[in-house]
Amino acid sequence: MSQHSVFFISQRIHLRWICFLLSAILLVFSLVSCAEKPSSSPEVQQKISLVLAKENKSDYCVIIPAEADEELVKISQEFVRYFSSITGVTLPVKKDSSPESDCEILIGKTNRTTDDFDYEANKADTFCYKTLGNSILLTGVGTRGVAYAVYAFLEEVCGVRYW
Repeated sequence: MSQHSVFFISQRIHLRWICFLLSAILLVFSLVSCAEKPSSSPEVQQKISLVLAKENKSDYCVIIPAEADEELVKISQEFVRYFSSITGVTLPVKKDSSPESDCEILIGKTNRTTDDFDYEANKADTFCYKTLGNSILLTGVGTRGVAYAVYAFLEEVCGVRYW
């Protein structure tokens, strides 16, 4: 067996292990505050448990703005690709003009996220990921901020390692 074959086999086993873990346990992460808080107010974090995929099935879909530019579409496709590698589930990508559902992963500034992130008050490239009920918001200031939110969520919550 060549060295490349061993690498791909171990990578495939690693992805299956991650898929098994995601299917077997609840995905837990803390609410993340997007805006800067005054130093006098203590930061409150609440743990939320969501099952994004179980037994190669998911109730979730990815929602992007109806007027999403090419970069935002690429970012959402990248998220779907990594999510599929981890769980074996390929999430559908829909525009925010589609009917709202209970389980959505909102990427970017959609019509469902108007009050959940202050785009004008935050600096360039600021990003945030947080839960909104059963949905997850991955957003930021500008395209780069949204990309940072997606990659931070994949790395910090889903366990993706890029190197």
